[in-house]
Amino acid sequence: MLRKQTITDLEDPSCFHFKELWLSSDDSDEQKLLELFCFGTIGDVPEHMSISPLMWRKMTKLTLLGLATEARSLKYSYVMEQCRLRNGEEVEETFIALQGLIDFQIDSVESTIKILQCFDCRDVYGGERDLLLLHDVVPTKLTLIRDLLRWKDKLAREIYDNKYT
Repeated sequence: MLRKQTITDLEDPSCFHFKELWLSSDDSDEQKLLELFCFGTIGDVPEHMSISPLMWRKMTKLTLLGLATEARSLKYSYVMEQCRLRNGEEVEETFIALQGLIDFQIDSVESTIKILQCFDCRDVYGGERDLLLLHDVVPTKLTLIRDLLRWKDKLAREIYDNKYT
């Protein structure tokens, strides 16, 4: 059975992190739902799972936030497919709803969104408990560490090359 706090947080338009609730949940149905909101996308929502319109909207925003942290430019068509949006207007409205979390530029003519900066990201799976619903969770703590080490090495090479050329 879902706790009242879980429903409140999942429907709160300003709340985007649910890992603490997920870790504290003892109910398997609640754990699956929170797992989805922590680490999943709209494409991961099982057909049999019933979520409220506010939760669906939140899942759309979380999916979009995840996309924004993975790319610097997003085509409307890709966002519409990944977030199950019907048209470019819904893409723009969803981005605008995330204005405090993502700095972006909309190019309606080219039907692209340029990601300038992300001020927040999704919850990160670190193996704290077994996953009940999702199987391919990215990013994980280990993938983030690996990516940061690659970035560090790349910067070190660039600094070295610029210093000695």
